[in-house]
Amino acid sequence: MLDLIIVNGMIVDGTGSVRYPGSIGIKDGKITEVGKCLENAEQIIDAKGCIVCPGFIDNHSHSDLSFIDERVNFGTVLEQGITTEISGNCGVTVSPTTKAQLRNDLMIWGAKDRSNGRAEELYLHYKDFSLYMDYLEHKDLATNFAIYVGHGAIRSAVMGSSNKKPTDFEMEKMKEHLRVAMNAGAMGLSTGLIYPPGSYSDEDEIAALCEVVAEYGGIYCTHMRSEGDQIIEALEEAISIGKRAGVKVNISHIKVFGKNNWYKCDKVIDLIETASKEGVSITADMYPYKVSCTFLMSSLPPKYADEGTDELIEKLKDSEIRKSIKEDIFNQRDEFENMVLNCGFDGMLILKSSTSDVEGKTVEQIAKERSQDVFETYCDLIVESNGSCMCGYFMGDSKNMEKLFSNSLIMGGTDGSIVSYSSPVIHPRGTGTFPKLIKDYVKSKPLITLEEAIRKCTSLPAVTAGFSSKGIIKAGYDADIVILDYENLDYTSDYVNPTGKNKGFKYVLVNGKIAVKDDCFLEVYNGRVMRNIENKKSMTVNTQEE
Repeated sequence: MLDLIIVNGMIVDGTGSVRYPGSIGIKDGKITEVGKCLENAEQIIDAKGCIVCPGFIDNHSHSDLSFIDERVNFGTVLEQGITTEISGNCGVTVSPTTKAQLRNDLMIWGAKDRSNGRAEELYLHYKDFSLYMDYLEHKDLATNFAIYVGHGAIRSAVMGSSNKKPTDFEMEKMKEHLRVAMNAGAMGLSTGLIYPPGSYSDEDEIAALCEVVAEYGGIYCTHMRSEGDQIIEALEEAISIGKRAGVKVNISHIKVFGKNNWYKCDKVIDLIETASKEGVSITADMYPYKVSCTFLMSSLPPKYADEGTDELIEKLKDSEIRKSIKEDIFNQRDEFENMVLNCGFDGMLILKSSTSDVEGKTVEQIAKERSQDVFETYCDLIVESNGSCMCGYFMGDSKNMEKLFSNSLIMGGTDGSIVSYSSPVIHPRGTGTFPKLIKDYVKSKPLITLEEAIRKCTSLPAVTAGFSSKGIIKAGYDADIVILDYENLDYTSDYVNPTGKNKGFKYVLVNGKIAVKDDCFLEVYNGRVMRNIENKKSMTVNTQEE
């Protein structure tokens, strides 16, 4: 007897093939039959009038950062049909780390308990990636969970926040950490090349590390050095690294930011397609929002962060250093992602801060309310929040997003996370990415077919990641399934109400268990950690604390 049969649904199998009516049989977390199921089952779901498709795979998650808190909520992830998260992006991961770095991270991320005791406890699990993966195995996971190791974390563990080239010894230590991570099952290496210390690295450093990733068949996933003025050069660097290291490349949350750069979108797409034709395994992910989100302090010239966040905050209290920063931003000489110039203070919306009275307002609005110079307000907001202030940057273009999602190599990714005290929903992408992709680009304005949209949210990320049993409705595959009331599919989240509920998710199954019913998470934890390799002997790195 089967555990469950889904009957009367219209199956969109994830491959891009035309939908067809049929039933799906499930036993022990696996799809056993597709088409006409003749066996009996303990439970039957009638999917009449619904689309039945594979569970969505979020190619760009930051849920790993949420686990610094004891309690997390997977609701906003599962309630948009996500059954598998690929996390550890943008070079920012909690592991590997040092005690000092972990304390700093807890402060920036706003963890509820930032005491030394909490840092000491977490350090035992986070100090190297092998221990970290074992730690995740013991978490109650409601989604499947795969993870990259962050270049920024590795560099910080070896070199601190220093702005210099690594010595030969430091390079070997970074490679050692990377091998530990890959042996433990990391997806590959992620970079955040606008964020210190990643911004201090050059192409040679990243390419050398990616040669290690390539040994394991892993992926180089990059938040590129620029998504605006230098986007072409940044993309060429990512492609060059792929060619030099022989590694798969994924471009994180691809976009073209800054009105003066919007015309470059066609060139970006052409570079990706040309690289693919030349044999580079390259993909990208995106979210359907014109507004990006990151720390307000990330818009500062990165050279001021070379002594760490605490020292950066102290520098911002110095009026002479503020003058220097202002000069570097508005009369730019060094190459860095100048988000202030790209969107202006009237296009920088405070989404989260330690002082809630500034939330939902632009930096310019706050300055007017305070009767203060706007640049001084900008610096004050960073100092007042101890660097934790989160900002939305209005720099995108709707037509470019349509072009990007129409491309066959570009998939969905939220850039969001499960909810915790330190990771609240502050941007609607964390809640509404997948229903918005389908509603906006298939239902409301049919740029692509539903079958193609589902492929870009299921089998494309699965094949890219090397998941051999996910992303397709097929016998033998994992029973990660979404039953979608397509006619009533909708999202309600926006920048004012980022936690707005989605509609149309009748059921979401994770490994054969019903985790969502009628748009609501049922507190079912049937996810698992997905390691890139199987059962390789764990390594450890000798970590010396000062």
